[in-house]
Amino acid sequence: MSEKDDNWGVINTQFTQSDYPHTTHFTQTPYYMHNESDLHTEPYSFARNSNQTEYHGLSLQNQKANVPDGRRAGMFQGATIGVSYLPDLGSHGFEMTQVRIGASFGLPAPMKNSFFLLSPSFEPTFVRWDGREPFPNTLYSASFGCMLIRKINERWSTMALVGPRWCSDGKETQSAVRCSLMGGMTWTKSPQWQFRFGVVYSNRNDSFNVLPFGGLIWTPNEDWKYELMAPMLKVSQRCQYFQQILPRQSEATHWRYAGIGFGGGTWAIESVNKQPDVANYTEFSVVLGLESERMKRTAWKTEIGYVFGRSMNFEKDTMCKFNISDSIVLRATLSL
Repeated sequence: MSEKDDNWGVINTQFTQSDYPHTTHFTQTPYYMHNESDLHTEPYSFARNSNQTEYHGLSLQNQKANVPDGRRAGMFQGATIGVSYLPDLGSHGFEMTQVRIGASFGLPAPMKNSFFLLSPSFEPTFVRWDGREPFPNTLYSASFGCMLIRKINERWSTMALVGPRWCSDGKETQSAVRCSLMGGMTWTKSPQWQFRFGVVYSNRNDSFNVLPFGGLIWTPNEDWKYELMAPMLKVSQRCQYFQQILPRQSEATHWRYAGIGFGGGTWAIESVNKQPDVANYTEFSVVLGLESERMKRTAWKTEIGYVFGRSMNFEKDTMCKFNISDSIVLRATLSL
């Protein structure tokens, strides 16, 4: 690569939790396919020099460049609000209403062809449990993800994430602060084929403490995307319906998709016997969704799905376990 080619002036900071959903969706929240995270845009792309007019993200060298609508050349890269609702169904119903508010900020890194993406978020979860055992009505989670993304060459990119978080019922502080870690690499064989692999340390005291992930993303044409990632799968098809009925939506791209995955959360709580404990929640789901993209950035998203395999385990009170009834999930997300 020539010295001129080393001068990469633009970095796409549309790298969110869905690109690597296991970073926070499983370690901290029951979201596994929602809002910024849902795996369908390239996590990072670089423009060859700072004089280009086609900017796709955060301009690190030429802040006065002509950046098109839908992308941001400054530090602030966007904000997201999402709502997820799981109703109380069955004899062991566990109703959950979760609100997530987050933002992302891009900063240049000292290394060449790299940048930091900072992602603070706050997620209150409102719970209603039908079981005999007492359980908090409100859970809270606040996190601050710091991700370093670096392009090695035309085909290889790498990333690392440090995600400190505070998760609690608002009363219990012991074991409320935890930190998850993730490292991964992306190999782009061609515009149609991309491979990702890595490992996540979720800092949970159960069998999901360390999770490998990997798979391929296949885009055979403009109308289909196959994201065959373990432990998540997602298939998307372009939907032309909105462009036909809403002329103002002509610049947006709409997708309908189906996916399967799992999620969960960890919170420090007061246990049944009034002692400090940690609750680990796990669930699996199958979802159908519709989303809108503008300039490769998710604008809004809606989902409906079936949630199964739900359970709540406790790290200290190991004899106590909630076997929770299956439910459905309704979710909506808006990105600004």
